[in-house]
Amino acid sequence: CQRIGSDGVACCQQPLVRNRVGFRAENRGITVFDPLQHQNSKNYGMCDTLLKDLFGEMCDLMRIKKETKARQPDVASCGVMVLTFFECFIQGMAIPSKPSPTLLRFLRL
Repeated sequence: CQRIGSDGVACCQQPLVRNRVGFRAENRGITVFDPLQHQNSKNYGMCDTLLKDLFGEMCDLMRIKKETKARQPDVASCGVMVLTFFECFIQGMAIPSKPSPTLLRFLRL
């Protein structure tokens, strides 16, 4: 994990994989987000392996949720989508399910 904030949210990233993991210690919940969500993607499987490596046997006690509501509409918006995911995750808001190009341009500002 790269960082665990005072709010209990951890950002975990494996090199060259753009998935992000949000962790809330108070309810043992882990949310995994892959902004591209390709049908043949191995990214979620890589995240499962990474979580087992990080948390070991405790991983079986955790509630793992794969966030599939939002998908980036292009190949260039990964960073914006990940930042939006974390902002919504931390604030307890719903992530936009179909972000428009206009919204993504606004979020880049």
